[in-house]
Amino acid sequence: MSTARTTLFALVLGALPVVAQDWSHWQWTDWPQWLGPHRNGISSETGLFGKVPSFRESWRVHAGPGSSGLSVVGARLYTMYIHSGEAYAVCLDARNGEVMWRTPTTGNDPSGRRDSRSPRATPTVDGKMVYVFSAHGKFLALDSQFGTQRWSRDIVHEFDSARLGRSFGASPLVDRNLVLIEAGGKNGHSLMAFDKTNGEVAWNTGSDERGYSSPIIATIGQTRQAVFFTGYGLIAVAPQKGRVLWQYPYITSQSTNAATPVFIPPNRFFISSSSG
Repeated sequence: MSTARTTLFALVLGALPVVAQDWSHWQWTDWPQWLGPHRNGISSETGLFGKVPSFRESWRVHAGPGSSGLSVVGARLYTMYIHSGEAYAVCLDARNGEVMWRTPTTGNDPSGRRDSRSPRATPTVDGKMVYVFSAHGKFLALDSQFGTQRWSRDIVHEFDSARLGRSFGASPLVDRNLVLIEAGGKNGHSLMAFDKTNGEVAWNTGSDERGYSSPIIATIGQTRQAVFFTGYGLIAVAPQKGRVLWQYPYITSQSTNAATPVFIPPNRFFISSSSG
């Protein structure tokens, strides 16, 4: 895993050909979650560059330590980082870098304890909601416009998913009415799905220790499946019911499977790990 680092956001724009300098004619595609709309790192945008691409920096923001990626929907950019010693989910104006809201990721912790671990997961934006998963195991649903908390779950204390020296790094995955995470909990709470509107548990399954990989959705034949790369290997489940469809063991020395699986249609997956 990468170590915590001070985040520097810089928006770099491609210089379009002279005939396309009117930005009002350029339609961008939202990037609402880790690795984009389909979690494959592929953007459908075209026409960004002329024959000789050039770049100019539009704005720059110095933020705190963190390894969270960026999610962009419309003119809003969502991420997570440490600010004044505490972890926050943050929304910035994508046009100028101004902070629109900043919400601590402590959730409803009655102890008032601050969450100071460097964030690793990337926010997932779904309409009026944004889902964030802190390195400390707090899973929150926030209003995407104002940052107010709609609901929260304490994954460590509720589902016994503490793991010595390990933080949480998987980004939430929204599928229809549910939001899925790799919880790494005991007693059948390794993989979990929650009702995305109220945070109630929809299903839970598995006993694998967690890695850091974010799940994806893939369709093989006629079967949609949520594919997780846990600390013990690949596991595919029915995303709406949690029924295990298949498993592929992939054991490494420290169970540190962090890379997101790559789906290669029609029926293959590419996986890799930094620890042999």
